[in-house]
Amino acid sequence: RRQSWVLLAGVVAVAVLTAVFAVPAIPVGAEALMATALVAFVATVGIVAHTANRINAAYEVHDKAQITAYRHLIEHVQDGVIRFSSDGEILMASRSSEQLFGCQRYELSGAGLAERLHVLDRPTYFTAFADANTDGRSRVIEVRMRRDDPRAMSSVPRFIWVEISLSPVLDPDNTGPRHEVVALLRDITGRKDNEQAMSEARRA
Repeated sequence: RRQSWVLLAGVVAVAVLTAVFAVPAIPVGAEALMATALVAFVATVGIVAHTANRINAAYEVHDKAQITAYRHLIEHVQDGVIRFSSDGEILMASRSSEQLFGCQRYELSGAGLAERLHVLDRPTYFTAFADANTDGRSRVIEVRMRRDDPRAMSSVPRFIWVEISLSPVLDPDNTGPRHEVVALLRDITGRKDNEQAMSEARRA
């Protein structure tokens, strides 16, 4: 697409420069030749513009198909998927994140996700997020996060163990100091319970 538009701009620039600086006095009887050249020039511009337009349309269709496929994948993947902007705001949360935290996905926006972190695990999370956001390094951490249960009779919060994989979105066109971050969240409470049971059994 870029090459097509550059070619079109080059043709127009050459034509303008030629018309301004390089065209001598037109001899008698050369009107037909000039008209033919003008028609050829207009036809060339039309072909390049039409080709660029067709390429743009094809890429738009391809991009929409890719976006639809990725959206379908994110919405149906088992792990929770959350995408953060370079400023740390939540841009998107998958449907599986609702099941993971027992709440609607819009409740995770703002400070909703950070408030679910266990107080003792917040430094670990924010340090790992900064590594991905500013340093462009992928991190995997295990933290405790609150899961809501509207059927619970007690007001005591319930925490689950969550494995969070933080990956920066490395965009070559991004000139800013920060990156967008994609987080994959997986419930590992069962594994943690088994590890604790094994540790207690060995101690016993």
